[in-house]
Amino acid sequence: MALIKRYEDLNAWQRAYEVALEVDRLTNESSFDKKWAIKDQMIRSSLSISSNIAEGFGRKSKKDFARFLLIAMGSTEELRSQLRFARDTGLIKDTDYTAIHEKLLEIGKMITGLRKYLLSSNK
Repeated sequence: MALIKRYEDLNAWQRAYEVALEVDRLTNESSFDKKWAIKDQMIRSSLSISSNIAEGFGRKSKKDFARFLLIAMGSTEELRSQLRFARDTGLIKDTDYTAIHEKLLEIGKMITGLRKYLLSSNK
């Protein structure tokens, strides 16, 4: 990780931040007007992904960073579940669900790969 000087340089953080912006845009649709709880939870979990990547990076310890990546992974899965609920209850369109879901799968793979790297280089 010698070339990475800021969390913003991490592809996983960049993609996660993009998803958070997309979720914010998506949940501002009128379909969410009466569903404030799911809207709030979706925004929180989407922000948690990039936030935990950033916080872990800032800890300056590979072990801590790996722990925060595990939390980010949990938030990724949480958001996937919330997206499914939003789609199945008609809050979002299938196309929006599919687009964000695919990005979350990609982010999950990035987080997993980064975590494996950190844990293997810590030995």
